[in-house]
Amino acid sequence: MSKKQTSHAAANNKTVLINAMLQAGIRDPKEQAMFLAQTAHESLNFSSMREGNYRTASNLLSTFKKRLNAQGITTEQQAQTLINAGQDKVYDAIYGGRMGNNKSGDGIKYRGRGFVQLTGRETYTAASQALKLDLVNHPELAEDPANAAKIAVWYWQNYKTGLATAARAGDVKQATQILNGGQNGYADRKAKYQQYLNQGPITTSSPAPLSQSTPSPSLITQHAEAAKPVVHTPPPQGKPQATKATESAAAQPATQSPHANQESILSQRGRFNGYKYLYGGNGQKDAKGVNRIDCSHLVNQALTGAGYAIPYQTTAGMADSKYYEEVDAKDVKPGDIALWRGEKNHTGIVEAYDAKTGKGNFFGAQSKKGASSAQMGKGAWWGQPQKFLRPKAEYLKAPAQVQGKEAHAPAAKKPVAQAAHKPANQPKPKTAAANASQPTPQTIGDDKIQQLLRSEDKTRQYRLNNGL
Repeated sequence: MSKKQTSHAAANNKTVLINAMLQAGIRDPKEQAMFLAQTAHESLNFSSMREGNYRTASNLLSTFKKRLNAQGITTEQQAQTLINAGQDKVYDAIYGGRMGNNKSGDGIKYRGRGFVQLTGRETYTAASQALKLDLVNHPELAEDPANAAKIAVWYWQNYKTGLATAARAGDVKQATQILNGGQNGYADRKAKYQQYLNQGPITTSSPAPLSQSTPSPSLITQHAEAAKPVVHTPPPQGKPQATKATESAAAQPATQSPHANQESILSQRGRFNGYKYLYGGNGQKDAKGVNRIDCSHLVNQALTGAGYAIPYQTTAGMADSKYYEEVDAKDVKPGDIALWRGEKNHTGIVEAYDAKTGKGNFFGAQSKKGASSAQMGKGAWWGQPQKFLRPKAEYLKAPAQVQGKEAHAPAAKKPVAQAAHKPANQPKPKTAAANASQPTPQTIGDDKIQQLLRSEDKTRQYRLNNGL
C-alpha cells in the first residue's frame, strides 16, 4: 500500500468526520480540536477503521499485560501459543467477559471499530439503539466511514458523559480519561489537540478529495499489527480529474467536468443507509417501517437523485436501453453502472474498477447485506459484468447537487425488478415528460449543513463468500 493511497483514504475519512462534526453543531474551537485530536489518535490519523490482528507475542503482551497476566499468560512464549490458537482466541482473552461480551467469539466480533474504536457488545448495542443501525448483528457497519462518523458524534455528545464539557475546557487529560479509561497515548493526543487548535475553527464543510481506483489501507489500530487489506475500497470524491471527453460528456453543461455526473450518482449511496433487500422493492417502507429495495430500483433512484430523468427499467430493460451508452471496460469510471445478465441478474453503481486486473467493487442492493458494497470481477462471486453503462448526458435535466435534498424516483405501477437470480420482463418506460416532473436536488448553504453524511461516499466493502 503506497503512502499516496493511504493519504487519499485517510483524507476522505477525515472529511466525512468533519462534516458530521459540523452537522452535529460542534462549533467551539476547543471542542473541535479535541474531537479531531482524540479521533485521530484512536484511528491512526483517520486511516484505521478496524482493530487488526495481533501477530507478535511482544506486541500482544505489552499492550494487554495486566489483562493477560491475570489469566496466567506472563511470557512471550505463552502469548505466542495464544496467537497460534487463532485471533478469535486472542480477542476472547483480551475482551472476553467484559464490556458486555458474554459469548465465545464476542471479543473478535465486537473488536474496536471506527473513529472512536467502538469496542464491546454493550457499546455496540447502545449505538445500535441510538442510531438505528444493526451493529449487533452486523458490527462491520461501524467500519463504514459515514456510519463511523455518526457513531463518533453520538459517542462524544451522548454516550460518554462529560467528554464534550472537558473538551470545551481544553482539558486533554480529562477528555482522554473519559474516552480511553486511562491515559494511553496522552502525549500524542495532547500534541494533536494543540495542532488542531492552532489551525483555528472549522466553519464550513468541504468535499472529500478525489481517490479514484485506489484501495484504502489495511484496517489496523495503534497497537495491532497490520492485517491484510480485506474490506476497504476507495470512494471517488471532490474535484473531478480532467479526462478525455466522451460523446455524452460533450453534451453536458460547459461548467461541468466530463465525469461530474458519475460522481453525483456515486454520491447518492448515503441515502440508502439501512435499506434492506426485497425482490421488486422500490424503496417504500414495509409494515415495520424498514425501507425495502432491489438492485434496479436502487440504481434508478440514485440516477433520479443525481438529476437524471430516466424512467425505471429492470436489468433486462437496461441491457438494451436508449437511456444509456455502453462503456468499454478500460474507460469505466466510478459512478458508471455495472450490469449482469443471464443466471445472475444484477446491477449496481461502480465504486472502483481496474481494467488491468479485472477487479473492482460496486454498490447495490444485496440480498444478504441490504444496500452495500460488494466485490466484482475476477475471482469474486459477482464476476465480470456483461456490460458497463453510463447514463446519457441528454437525460440530465438539471445539474446535480451533491448536497441536495433527496429526489425519489416515482413508483412504477406494479414494478417487476430484477433479482440477483431471476430475470424479469421490462415494464413499459414512462415518458420523458412524466419524469421531468420529478423533484431534483437543491443546493444548501454552509449555514444550513444538512444530511452531509448522505453526500459522502462509502468506502466499506464487505467480504462476501457466497455472493449477495
